[in-house]
Amino acid sequence: MAAGGCKPDKVMVDVSLLFFVNGLAFFATGLAIALENRRAMAAFPAGRLNFLAAWAFLGSASNFLQMLVNWQGLAASDLLLLNLAAAKSLLIAIGPILLLLFGTELVRTATGLHRLRLLPIGLVVAWLLLLLMRLPASGLGLAWMAAAETAARCLLYLPALGLSAAGMALHARRFASSGMPQIGRASAWGAAAFGLKAVVSGAIGLPSPAMDTANATGASLVWACVASVQGARTLTTVAIAWFVVRMMRLVALEQQRQLHATVQGSLQTQQEARDRVERWSVGLGRLMSAVSSATSSSNMTLTDILHVALHEVLNLTQFEAGEVFLLDGERGLLRLVTQEGMPDSMADCVRAHLAAEGKGIVAPTELEIVPSIQEAPELRGMPCQKAGFNVVVRVPLKHRGTVLGTLNLFARGERMPDADVLAVLAAVGQQVAVAVENTRLYAEMQRMAVLEERTRLSRELHDGLAQVLGYVHLKSRVLQQHLASGDVARAQAEADEIRDTAGRAYEDVRESILGLRSTITPGGGLVAALKEYIRRFSEQSGIVVNLMVSEQARVTFAPDIEVQLLRIIQEALTNARKHSGARRIWVRFECDGVTDSVVIEDDGRGFDVRAAEQQGTPHFGLQTMAERAQAAGGRLMIYSEPGQGTMVVVELPRGG
Repeated sequence: MAAGGCKPDKVMVDVSLLFFVNGLAFFATGLAIALENRRAMAAFPAGRLNFLAAWAFLGSASNFLQMLVNWQGLAASDLLLLNLAAAKSLLIAIGPILLLLFGTELVRTATGLHRLRLLPIGLVVAWLLLLLMRLPASGLGLAWMAAAETAARCLLYLPALGLSAAGMALHARRFASSGMPQIGRASAWGAAAFGLKAVVSGAIGLPSPAMDTANATGASLVWACVASVQGARTLTTVAIAWFVVRMMRLVALEQQRQLHATVQGSLQTQQEARDRVERWSVGLGRLMSAVSSATSSSNMTLTDILHVALHEVLNLTQFEAGEVFLLDGERGLLRLVTQEGMPDSMADCVRAHLAAEGKGIVAPTELEIVPSIQEAPELRGMPCQKAGFNVVVRVPLKHRGTVLGTLNLFARGERMPDADVLAVLAAVGQQVAVAVENTRLYAEMQRMAVLEERTRLSRELHDGLAQVLGYVHLKSRVLQQHLASGDVARAQAEADEIRDTAGRAYEDVRESILGLRSTITPGGGLVAALKEYIRRFSEQSGIVVNLMVSEQARVTFAPDIEVQLLRIIQEALTNARKHSGARRIWVRFECDGVTDSVVIEDDGRGFDVRAAEQQGTPHFGLQTMAERAQAAGGRLMIYSEPGQGTMVVVELPRGG
């Protein structure tokens, strides 16, 4: 060894330390990227970052091997140096290949050039061909290993660093244009670090360890050169790690921000959906309640019910005006029933539209939409066009497949109604149709009830008042005969009998009028109507009538059943007054858990039920009461014995 100055072995030791530091930098880079790899997103998937981490770890291993080569260079055997050089050359080749894959994938995802995947294969093939061409005949040696490293650096490492720099720069532009400037800046700095790494790793080479270091000046130059290059390489490696990790962390923060925004947006969308559903539910509930209340009200006509329904639909939806047509069953034409929010002249707007289309004036069978009245030639100059309406929705009022009419809705805006609005309108059309049909059925039921009541009343008048009047007529003729013959005593007797008969007929007529006036009002119920009738009956007849209702008894029935029960009770009270001579009557509502019962019992003289049935004559209105009980879905039973009073029982099955 040379004496004095910087000794050659001391220089090699210091160079080895520099390689050790560079190896640590590579190792730290690989470790940092591997630990932060889980933060990658779709623009920077984990597979590509794995290439970068593997390149860093292999770079760390190659620097450590170079450190050993320098450390053992003066004393090691040629075989050991050859093995170390071979291992280092292999690592120097594999590492750039991984980095080349990383850079290629970055550029490909940023540009969409899928053929770029062939570039790493082509460069590796070129590198291998170059090595084979320069393979010495004497076999592998240190010189060939150095040539292989140089070829790998030129054909693999420098293109890999360049592609990585280009890929980072392209992604920096993507991040910046996507509204993520911080990530874009970190990616741009990473691109600069890769580019600087390419410069210091390719353009600047290290002095050969075998160069002349016999004097102090030469040793100092070697140290200064190696230190500068290795320091630059170490700093660029650290810079790559720093900016890549920073970029990944910023990406993770952006992912969290976007996830938070997505979650908040989803929650807001769900809340808006819940609010919309709640608003629809409340609106539909209000609509159905209004229609139900209108239908159950005795003071509301069908026109009133449809007007209430139209008003609630307009409040519930975006439409500004509407009209309701019902189908005239006799002529098969639509008849305007009600409208709201439009001038009276618009009543024929849709009618004219249908006539222009050749459909005639008919109701739609399915929901129809006219998206733009203003662009419809057949509606040019029509009132709805002049009024500024643009969208028309025709909702059929359909019940069990039968179209009863149409609900036409108008809006001035250009936005088409949403699918959920159309679905709700279709459901509303069905509900309104149900209300229309129920109103019609109720009116028909009332008409049939009136006809049936007239029939019963005519029969009762025939069996009662008509017979009395016939009897009075016959007695008056007898009275005339007695007067003509001068038999004053017998004439007086006939006149007294005529007066008594007329008095009883007068009482019957008054009682019949009282019964007909007694009706069950909505909200009052059967018991309230019965109490009022019993009070007046007691005042007219002088008979005490007690009304008793047990706790389990049912007093609310269907309207038609309540009417029949009221008439049965009235008939039973009339019979008791006329025929039993009763002083007290009890009306009881009872229930045995299976059957609802109404019992009318008196303390009169009673009669033989079997004898009355065998005579075949409808005494005491029994036939009328039996018919009414049957019409109510129940049965009538009469229990009586002479001197034991009479009990009339109406039994209705539970739930009837």
